[in-house]
Amino acid sequence: MDMNRVDGTLKNAVGKGEELVGKIGDKPGVEAQGLADQVVGAAQNIYGRTKDGFNEAVDRLPDALSDAADIGQRAYRDGSRQIATQVGKQPIETLLLVGALGYLVGWAVHRAAR
Repeated sequence: MDMNRVDGTLKNAVGKGEELVGKIGDKPGVEAQGLADQVVGAAQNIYGRTKDGFNEAVDRLPDALSDAADIGQRAYRDGSRQIATQVGKQPIETLLLVGALGYLVGWAVHRAAR
């Protein structure tokens, strides 16, 4: 836990005490200082929580990247197998499709070069 969270919580509590003392003692300056300390404490607490969340996300990043790489590799393997199976079942149709795609790519490149 980030120390800003602890310090912020403590400042907030002290600020509440100051506010109460200011109200009871009819001292607007002390009451205002208490309110200001509460705001500062709340902001510091939020900063500490944000910092903790960021550090946690950074700590989890390597595992998330590794999981994403594993999923990508599995998808590539499965896709390759499915394509190989389909080509084995329909070799002539595959040859015609690849030829047509090659022709279209060549035509597009030739037109773009003009």
